[in-house]
Amino acid sequence: MIWVSVLALSAGAVSAQKAERKNVREGNKLYESEKYTESEIAYRKSLEVNPRSTEGTYNLGNSLYKQGKFPEAAEQYQLIAGQGEKMVATPEGKARLSEVYHNMGNIFMQNKDYGKAVEVYKQSLRLNPKDDETRYNLALAQKLLSDQQNQDQSQDQQNDDKQENKDQKDDQQQQQQQQNYAQAGILRASFARLDGGSKWLCGFLKEQEDKLHRAEKYLQEHSPLLPMFEQSQSIITGLKSALDAQTRIGTYNAHLERLAAQQPVKVKERTDKEAALTRKEQENHTLQNEINLRNKQLETMDRPALQDKKNKLDAGRENLLQALSALSLLAETERTLNEAKENEKALNAKVEACQKQYVLLQTAFDSKKTSYDDIRTLYDKQKEAVEEWAKETRSRLVVGDTCPVCGQEIKSLCKDEDFQSVLAPIRTSLKTKEKEYKETEQALNNNRTESNTYGTLAENARQSTARALRSYNLARTDAQAKCAQCNDVGLSTTTGETLKKLLEENKLEADKLNEKLTEVQKLSAQIITLQRQKDECQKHVDAARQAFNSADRVLNELKNNIVNYESLTANEKENIRATMDRVTPHILWEGWNTEWKNSPLSFIDRLTQATRNYRLAQEKQRELKSA
Repeated sequence: MIWVSVLALSAGAVSAQKAERKNVREGNKLYESEKYTESEIAYRKSLEVNPRSTEGTYNLGNSLYKQGKFPEAAEQYQLIAGQGEKMVATPEGKARLSEVYHNMGNIFMQNKDYGKAVEVYKQSLRLNPKDDETRYNLALAQKLLSDQQNQDQSQDQQNDDKQENKDQKDDQQQQQQQQNYAQAGILRASFARLDGGSKWLCGFLKEQEDKLHRAEKYLQEHSPLLPMFEQSQSIITGLKSALDAQTRIGTYNAHLERLAAQQPVKVKERTDKEAALTRKEQENHTLQNEINLRNKQLETMDRPALQDKKNKLDAGRENLLQALSALSLLAETERTLNEAKENEKALNAKVEACQKQYVLLQTAFDSKKTSYDDIRTLYDKQKEAVEEWAKETRSRLVVGDTCPVCGQEIKSLCKDEDFQSVLAPIRTSLKTKEKEYKETEQALNNNRTESNTYGTLAENARQSTARALRSYNLARTDAQAKCAQCNDVGLSTTTGETLKKLLEENKLEADKLNEKLTEVQKLSAQIITLQRQKDECQKHVDAARQAFNSADRVLNELKNNIVNYESLTANEKENIRATMDRVTPHILWEGWNTEWKNSPLSFIDRLTQATRNYRLAQEKQRELKSA
């Protein structure tokens, strides 16, 4: 048994739901064709899209069950059983959950897990008490569980006895006989239960025949609608497609109303932008005419010739100024040269005076030196004589002797100071001559230093004079060259006046020329101002043209959108017509048009449910016949 559900999806159903339903439908077809392996693959694909799909999980469990993959099937049934509270909320879900417990019981029976089989069979019967097949399986499971428990108990007891009484063979034989008696009793009980099961089975088969009869009767009554049920999926798909198309038509009409309301505004915007562009282009044209007129006036004034003449006057004025500057520099270098010559002459005179004074001072110095040397020699001789006299006196005389000169008694001997006092007059004369000599020597040294200083200054003055002469010659050469550039003016006493006169004439002519150039500059400034205004106006023209192009583009896009939506609406209407022409012949209910117009979704749900009921009846018929 597979789980078949048909969902009435809205126009906005997601693609994942579509993929899930497609795989489930494919799996159902394969399951009905007994291609259980292929159906397993399809169901697993649906679960990859929606792992929580109850339908996919249940059908996958059935597919695995049919293949004998009982552990895997049990895993899927356990997932369904975990949703028991949700499923028992509807009769259909309650019936499906009962079938899940029934199949789980069969799997436990295959695994000889009779205890769990009993539990799930009971759960199945609680959900569907009228399921005789489950009731029969429950009775069989209870019987097998009882047999298993008894067998296990006997086996356990046997094992215990073997271990505890290994050497007691008589006891083991006795226990074996007891086990045989017990098994015989179990077999008698089993035969009794099988007899009751046989009676139940007869009743069960009668009930199945009644169900089969009711299913065949339902199918016979609805057989005229079989072509519609067989095409139901195509019909439902077509009807949903028509509904979606109608929804899109409503959307397109809403867009058309909005665009139609915008069109007059966009037309006015384009007209306004075009008028603004025309005004800006006229302003730009007027400015360009003004610029052209002034450019013609400027050409008649021959600005290049005026500028060339001005350049020549500026160059002549620059030459005159340079010549005057050269003359000024020449006068300055001449003054510097004269000052250097005067300074050199003065220093040479001072050097000559120092030299003459040096001769006089040298003569005086020689005289003073000679006098000093003479008295110094005399002093040295007298000093030596006095010292000899004092030495001799001290050696010949003692205190108490009579002086050989004065004849008086010598009361004390003379000291060295007393002997030296004899030299006092000549010593004074010597100091005087030494002072005069030293003063003359100092004056000579001073003269020599002064003479050297003035000699150095005179030499520096000679070098300065030479440099001043060179500067003067260079200045004179430069002045001659610069004056020659001014109408071949030569150097003379009147050169300066001539240059000043030429400079004044240059200024007068330049002033007249500047007046004309000022007029040219004013005209050029006007052209520049007009050009700046034109450039700014051109920016406005470009902006206005861009705004116009944008408005024109928006209007064209709006018109194109209107045409596109009208075309889309026509196409959708044609699709609806073609779809209804295709599905209408397959809808066999009388008066369905009214129901369809009043509530399309309710009609689709009704068709879906009727098709599902018919297929369930077919499935039940095949199931009962195969049973």
